[in-house]
Amino acid sequence: MNNNWKAGYYNLVTVLLQADKSWSLLYPLLNASVNAFQKSNMIQEMSKNAINENHDRGWRIEKSVE
Repeated sequence: MNNNWKAGYYNLVTVLLQADKSWSLLYPLLNASVNAFQKSNMIQEMSKNAINENHDRGWRIEKSVE
């Protein structure tokens, strides 16, 4: 469900940006919004990777102790 929301959000932004380039006040707002959204996804992905790495490292340490 989360991915559907993201796809819908990007589609909406794309349609709005292509609909009328004369929205000079709206464009920076949407652009900043998309940038923040992308950064939050990147941070989420990095933390997910770090959690997986720590889990793998902990598992390897457990195995080496046995």
